[in-house]
Amino acid sequence: MPLDNGQREALGRLLERERSRLAARLQRFSAQRDDVEVGGFSQHMAEDASALTERETAYLLASEEGRRLVAVDQALDRLLHSPESFGVCEHCGVEIPYARLEAVPAARSCLECQTGVESRSGW
Repeated sequence: MPLDNGQREALGRLLERERSRLAARLQRFSAQRDDVEVGGFSQHMAEDASALTERETAYLLASEEGRRLVAVDQALDRLLHSPESFGVCEHCGVEIPYARLEAVPAARSCLECQTGVESRSGW
């Protein structure tokens, strides 16, 4: 059964909240990056390695958050500009159950197709 207007509105609110949360996290990552002293090596290699590991971890987390933000923006765009495609699996064309969309509002695949994609990609 296609999503009704109330469900679309609820999912839109979920996506907007997630977008705000992700944007705030990315701003914090950016602020932390700006606070890190660039190029300053300490007297101890262990301290340098630890700082480098922390910096790399922060960049990885920020890039993952960035990918999530892109997915949320794309979902909001589908919801607003082509609502007939929102909530429809991009792989098999079946409607994604509302419960899945509540859990993962930016979902582009039904659970069966998503499981297949992840198993093929080695997730």
